[in-house]
Amino acid sequence: DGRPAVGAVYDPTRDELFAASAETAATLNGRPIAAGVKEGLADAVVSLGLSGDDVVGRTVAVRKAVRVTRSMGSSALSLAYVANGRFDVFAQDGGQSAWDVAAAGLIAERAGASSWIMLA
Repeated sequence: DGRPAVGAVYDPTRDELFAASAETAATLNGRPIAAGVKEGLADAVVSLGLSGDDVVGRTVAVRKAVRVTRSMGSSALSLAYVANGRFDVFAQDGGQSAWDVAAAGLIAERAGASSWIMLA
């Protein structure tokens, strides 16, 4: 039906395997995980992947609105961190392919992340 049925993301630096299926909960090394819940944006840890003409201005604006920003360099790992509650938001403004986010998007969804959007 065009949706991922199974997803796995492995982080070799931490020896962590994030996984989920359409019928099972998200796990980290076999233990259930859940996305975090924050009251407001000012409390959020945000993974940013911004580019373009005004990247500095947009980055500064986001940094003023949130608790802290991070840049992982990996869309899949950033989404897996959202699933585990290490990050609250993953935002990237382009350059994504289905293989960048399909597995980790399923993991984040099954962990209870409220929504994720791939911007073109």
